[in-house]
Amino acid sequence: VEDGIAAYDWLIENAAKLKINKNKIIITGYSAGGHLAAMIPLKSKSKTKPFLMLFYSAVLDVSKEGYQGSFPGLLEKTWQDISPLHLLAKGYPQTILFAGEKDTIVKSRQAVDFHKKLLSLKVKSTLNLYPDYDHGLGKESNEKTKSILEEILK
Repeated sequence: VEDGIAAYDWLIENAAKLKINKNKIIITGYSAGGHLAAMIPLKSKSKTKPFLMLFYSAVLDVSKEGYQGSFPGLLEKTWQDISPLHLLAKGYPQTILFAGEKDTIVKSRQAVDFHKKLLSLKVKSTLNLYPDYDHGLGKESNEKTKSILEEILK
C-alpha cells in the first residue's frame, strides 16, 4: 500500500516535469491490485485526487464479512486500517466497478457495498455486474471499459 501511495504522490509532484495533466490521472486495479489502488486516494497526502478509479473484481472489504472471512485469522488486528470500504469518506474520486456474480474469490457483494457507500457519500459511482462471470470477468468488461473511458475523456 505504501509503495502505491508513494508512486502516486511522486507522480503528482513531478507531473509538470513529466508533462502529465495531474487532474486526469486514472488509477485502476484488479483483485488484490484493486485493493492497493483503492487505498491510494484514502491514504495519499496529495491534495490532488485521482480523476477516476476503475476496479475489476477488487478486494474492497477486508473485514470478517468481506475478504478476511475466506481466510480466518488473516489481518484480524489490522483490517480496519486497510479496508477501503470502511475508510471511505466524502471526496473520494469518481469510481467505476466491475464484478462477476459467480466470483468465488472476491464476492461481487464487495463491489455492490462499495458502490452503495460511495453513492451515500454523494460520490459518482457506476457498478457493472456480470451474472455469468467469475473472477476473470471477460471481454464484455473490456469493451464496456473502453466505451466508458471514451465517453468520460471526451
